[in-house]
Amino acid sequence: MKEKETIKNQNISAIQKRHFWMFDVSNVVLVLLLLPIAVKFSYTSFDFLLFSFMWLLSTIGVELGYHRYFSHNAFKTNKYVESGLAILGALSAQGPSVTWAATHRHHHKYSDKEGDSHSPYVNPKNKQGKIYRFFHAHLLWKYEYAFPNPFLFTRTLTKNSRLKTITKYYYLWVTLGLIIPAIISGIYFGTFAGVFKGFYLAGLVRISFCQHLTWSINSINHLVGTRPNKIADRSRNIGPLFLLTIGGSWHNNHHAYPSSASNQREFWQLDPGYLMILVLEKLGLVWDVNKVENS
Repeated sequence: MKEKETIKNQNISAIQKRHFWMFDVSNVVLVLLLLPIAVKFSYTSFDFLLFSFMWLLSTIGVELGYHRYFSHNAFKTNKYVESGLAILGALSAQGPSVTWAATHRHHHKYSDKEGDSHSPYVNPKNKQGKIYRFFHAHLLWKYEYAFPNPFLFTRTLTKNSRLKTITKYYYLWVTLGLIIPAIISGIYFGTFAGVFKGFYLAGLVRISFCQHLTWSINSINHLVGTRPNKIADRSRNIGPLFLLTIGGSWHNNHHAYPSSASNQREFWQLDPGYLMILVLEKLGLVWDVNKVENS
């Protein structure tokens, strides 16, 4: 019996809606509600260093872990690095590694065609206005969508007992991503203001920042930018975002060579994520790195 590519039922729909309101919407609402309090404090270089550190960990988890490793098998690694990447990815509150990878693999199979969950060119209400298409691809699709079957798209990952355990504690990792910077900042400053600043800036703001950078690749990178690789979908490169996405914004390059560990195709297209992978390779922490020769 052929397995269904997508699953849609009341339980999955309820989980999707709960995650949407808890992490995709409520987080931004909290950032805005607490803003009048946040602006009353003065911020030091430590505050922004802590924010940058938490942002980098989360972005490594999503781009190197969820994206290049779990979704595309761009390299191999040991169980400790694999577990670390899954936990770091969860810090960004974008869902567990297995379901993220299943959704992404499904996206590549149907990129910008009927069936693509987050294409700005395909949406369930068939609204073609640019503003609606942008918001659909950026966020609205997450409210409720036909869930790609993990047992079909990520069968190997579903059999990984360590990933099952990490997924079981997904909400814990998200919570720790808020508590840990609050504790670090509180210890450093020795005040309640320090606790608040760590929770707010390196916690809540950092989550929203990481989320919207990831979502911008689904939306903006399919609407504007360059298309040096003339492939079937409408993915595009946006160079100015390369640093904030550690190379993920070379999106057209990625769609042309999805299993490549590197999104760089020209010498000037810097890919910080790939440089990190090369460092890990030198340290013996990753191997069998899929490399596509740059043009």
